[in-house]
Amino acid sequence: KNSYKLQVLIFFIFITSVLVIKRNQIWVSEITLWSDSVLKNPNSSRVHNNLGKAYFEEGQLNKARIHFEKSVSNIPEYVRTQFNIKNKNLFKADFAEPHFNLASVYLDLGKLEDAETEYKSALHLKPDYYAAELGLGSVKNMKQDYDHAIQHFKNSIVMMKKITGQYDYPIARLNLGEVYGKTQRYNDAIVEFNKAIKADSSMFLAHYNLGTAYMLLGLNKKAEHAFKECLSLNPNHEPALFNLARVYQNRKQWQKSNDILMDFLKIKGPSSSVYSVMAWNNLMSGKLEEASKLYEKILRYESNNQEALINLAKIYYSLGKKSISESYIKRALKLDLLQSQSNELEKLLK
Repeated sequence: KNSYKLQVLIFFIFITSVLVIKRNQIWVSEITLWSDSVLKNPNSSRVHNNLGKAYFEEGQLNKARIHFEKSVSNIPEYVRTQFNIKNKNLFKADFAEPHFNLASVYLDLGKLEDAETEYKSALHLKPDYYAAELGLGSVKNMKQDYDHAIQHFKNSIVMMKKITGQYDYPIARLNLGEVYGKTQRYNDAIVEFNKAIKADSSMFLAHYNLGTAYMLLGLNKKAEHAFKECLSLNPNHEPALFNLARVYQNRKQWQKSNDILMDFLKIKGPSSSVYSVMAWNNLMSGKLEEASKLYEKILRYESNNQEALINLAKIYYSLGKKSISESYIKRALKLDLLQSQSNELEKLLK
């Protein structure tokens, strides 16, 4: 009898262990957790929303979209089964969030009209939803409707401060500055980027955009500082490296420019456009042989690169290597050049 009880106990422990192992496997990731929950609650708006968020965080936008759409479509049924429809406290449950999440996926997928509709639905349910107001600004920005984008971004800042009591809304400042930059209001852009940095100094994109605005205004010293701040936060930020090289080029610091571009190439890999900038820096500093090597490297990637062929023809001509120069001239003249370029090369043949 005792032996039988022992067997039952061992079996119970085994079954319990199996169930625990299975439950632990489900908790391995948010996706597996909420996928399991969806199987058990296929009509739950909350569960589909959470699974959609898990997919969104993993970058699986189409799968996220499917579950956010199900979450939104299941809201009426969820309301009917979970709440008394006459209850004035109905919207304490945040039904705005699935609309906001769906809008964000649509935005990333480039479905701008759908994104706008869902952001507006989120704001209808939750009028102080400042993140949805920001999202509407992003939609208008992508539609190149810049005046409305600016207004939405400004609104989101006011709403965010009122709701949270926080000092500022740095992501909105960043977006607002970007729109000002696109519309060539560089001084206004600089004001917004500085406000973004004051609110969140770790926002490397604000430093980068600030540097770009300064560079476009010819304020190269300030641009240099901003790009360096960006790179201190994100050393591999390719646009900041490239623009910092441009700043040094603007200041005729040719070697400094090339040193930065070498760092850029270590991250980016071979790039004909970067070799071209480096070759020009060498030309400007009188390093003709270094320039010629870079132009020849360009031709290994783009055999009919006009700039490389024309400049190689000129370099070798100036070095007295007429036969090599002539070979590049003939190759260049076979291309669709401007008349002024053709005339200049033909003079070298005489």
